[in-house]
Amino acid sequence: MLDELKTVKKVEILPYHSLGLFKWQNLGIPYTLEGVPAPTKEEVERAEKILGIRKAD
Repeated sequence: MLDELKTVKKVEILPYHSLGLFKWQNLGIPYTLEGVPAPTKEEVERAEKILGIRKAD
């Protein structure tokens, strides 16, 4: 599918992380992703393989 999108020049997998959690807590906003684990390196690599992309070394 990505190959068919002529205007797409680059696709990157950006793994979820919880670095901004404290901001939500300080603002008193419920953090709906609390408890969601960050993906493993293998899971990120699997997603890249599914999409047919590779990270630049």
